[in-house]
Amino acid sequence: MISIPGKVLVGIGAIAAFHAAALAQTTPLFGDASIVPGNGSNFGALVNVNVGGVSGTQGLFQFDLTTLPPGTTPASVASASLRLYVNKIGSAGSIFVYTATSSWAESTVTGLSGVGPGSLVAGPISISTPNVYVSIPITGQVQAWLSGAPNTGLLIQSAGGSTNVFFDSKENTATSHPAVIEVDLSAPAGATGPQGPSGPSGAAGPTGPTGPAGAQGAQGPTGATGLAGAAGPAGPTGPQGPSGPTGASGPSGPTGAVGPSGAQGAQGAAGVTGATGATGATGAAGGPGVTGPPGPTGVSGPTGPTGPPGVINNSFTFTTLATGTVTIADTDTHHQFFVPNTVNNGAANSNTVNLPHSTVVGAGYMIELNVQNWGSNDGTFTIQTQLSDTIIDQQFGPFTSFGINYQVQLTTDGAGHWYMLINN
Repeated sequence: MISIPGKVLVGIGAIAAFHAAALAQTTPLFGDASIVPGNGSNFGALVNVNVGGVSGTQGLFQFDLTTLPPGTTPASVASASLRLYVNKIGSAGSIFVYTATSSWAESTVTGLSGVGPGSLVAGPISISTPNVYVSIPITGQVQAWLSGAPNTGLLIQSAGGSTNVFFDSKENTATSHPAVIEVDLSAPAGATGPQGPSGPSGAAGPTGPTGPAGAQGAQGPTGATGLAGAAGPAGPTGPQGPSGPTGASGPSGPTGAVGPSGAQGAQGAAGVTGATGATGATGAAGGPGVTGPPGPTGVSGPTGPTGPPGVINNSFTFTTLATGTVTIADTDTHHQFFVPNTVNNGAANSNTVNLPHSTVVGAGYMIELNVQNWGSNDGTFTIQTQLSDTIIDQQFGPFTSFGINYQVQLTTDGAGHWYMLINN
């Protein structure tokens, strides 16, 4: 619901038709802030009060009810509404309005101050359109404060989901729409007084400044080109002047003076344009231009943060295996095993090592095998993983050289992957 401030008095005589007359009041905002539960930062100076988002941000608002007229009682509050201005919407959704559980100050309150949602005042309230006012009824809470309940302000929390909205704070000087509480007070109707004379009409107020011009609209598509008009007819060629008579041939005398030039005849019609001549051969390509000097070396980027220290594998628990199974505990990050030469000419000896779950980065193990007389049908040696762990680049057996100790080295990335390498 959008709240429109202001009241209109429709006529003096209309008051007598009601038991009480409504008096509009507003209580000013003197503190607002956003808090992120579990975060020790203060956001009291921001121009918006955020509610929702991935961090579950909450909004706090505190109002001064001492500005109401002296003698205001809970019974004289006909209605009260919290009016908020929706500055922008990250994701539409709904909000709840609660009382704050404890007192707080705008400049110091954080997500670790112990302030949380108390009693439900209103909600859920749908927020879906930016740049509008939202008016939320809170009559009962204002009456409770006037009755003596602690005025710790209001806390606004998202109704869950992806809700992420931003309201104007009192620090927002760009739009200047801080939150207020609008209170309608009712008072007993007095006797109707005589109607006073009409006052003179006030002078017209000055014309306000012209607003800035709006942005130019997008250019429309170019219209189709019209048909070319028909060519006009060629004008007629003017007549040629008459030739003078040829004189009789007399004896050659002196050359006479040159007579005056006759008038120039009209220009004849233009001849047909000749065909375009063949294109000449392409000239040879020019040589490469001179290479310019190298540009200056760019500024080195900042050094990245130092990574965490790796696990130092310089201390191993030593165990000698005979026959059977050994399971390494998850808390054991370094172990060395020795498998002696207990297999001889077909006398099988089986050994198994169960690795721990891969959760510690850099955990490592070394297994030394004595393979002097280990034949293809002699005992077995098995390395097994737990849960969903896997061994990457497994290189294990067969043992083709005898009389040599093999060292099986294993290490883990802490994310379920073991890496194996065998050295003679």
